[in-house]
Amino acid sequence: MVTIKDVAKASGYSSTMVSYALNGKGNLKEETRQKILQVAKELGYVPNSAAVALRSKKTKMIGLILRNIFNPTFAQLANCIEQTLSEYGYHLTIFSTHGQKRNNDSIIEFCKGGRLDGLIYSVIALDEETLKSLHQYQNSVVLSVSEVSDVQYGSYIATEHLLRLGHKNVAHVASPIDHPNSKHMIKGFERALKVYGKPFDPQLIAYGGHEMGDAEAAAEKLINRLGTPIAIFAASDFAAFGVLNYARKRGLKLEKDIFLVGWDNIPFSESIGLTTVAIRHEAIARSAVHRLLRTIEPDGEFPEVEIPPYELIVRSSCGSLKNHGEDLLE
Repeated sequence: MVTIKDVAKASGYSSTMVSYALNGKGNLKEETRQKILQVAKELGYVPNSAAVALRSKKTKMIGLILRNIFNPTFAQLANCIEQTLSEYGYHLTIFSTHGQKRNNDSIIEFCKGGRLDGLIYSVIALDEETLKSLHQYQNSVVLSVSEVSDVQYGSYIATEHLLRLGHKNVAHVASPIDHPNSKHMIKGFERALKVYGKPFDPQLIAYGGHEMGDAEAAAEKLINRLGTPIAIFAASDFAAFGVLNYARKRGLKLEKDIFLVGWDNIPFSESIGLTTVAIRHEAIARSAVHRLLRTIEPDGEFPEVEIPPYELIVRSSCGSLKNHGEDLLE
């Protein structure tokens, strides 16, 4: 590895002058600085990142705490966050808690060790006690869809679509009750029912969990209660896949026995024709990164990010007006 001493020997300048030139410091003549930089380039000099971090007291490393990355939505957000951070010279390390407190504790201890410049975290990955501890961490931001966008509106347009198609049994596979989005989605679901003259009944909702099997169990509850055909708005595309798994096991057919709307518009949703609410993952990720970097680099320029409104992506999983024999849009 080429060192500063090697550049000094080849250029004929002292190590101190070479260090000044490479780090943009000191009162060097521009001609001298350029000569040193040219020699460093020819020798293939690469700065020691660990030494740079020690001098600046920055690691250029950001932590992202998620429940897991098995869920495609989390993986998509992580990818967008990593891409955005790289634009500003930062790197990402991902922690998965899997809902285990022992993992939470070890992650927090790691973060307190000065190894990271900041944290982005999902509240569903951490228990309440750990969240309180995390709030004391100076440079941290929460990764939350509900904090930057109108989740209730997104839920409303998803439910409204099923109602406009004339489906009689419209139900909701909800997020876990403690999920930040859950109450907003339920309010949007309830509002759409009210607008279309449908009575709200708590039996129309079954809470899912964080695993696909939880969504299967929720679908089973709803179908046992309401029968088929049934139209279901699922709180995520991941949960919608769980509903489809249950339908397959029961021999039920999509677009005949079950009609389905998801939430997220992950890449796999198009391959199965899933109608879904598009979440702007890139904008949400960029917003979180910019908020964090403003605390790390107060003098930097990290503009506010506008989150585009939700968009319903209509595919075949809900059926169509033609299937119901009447044009309810007129």
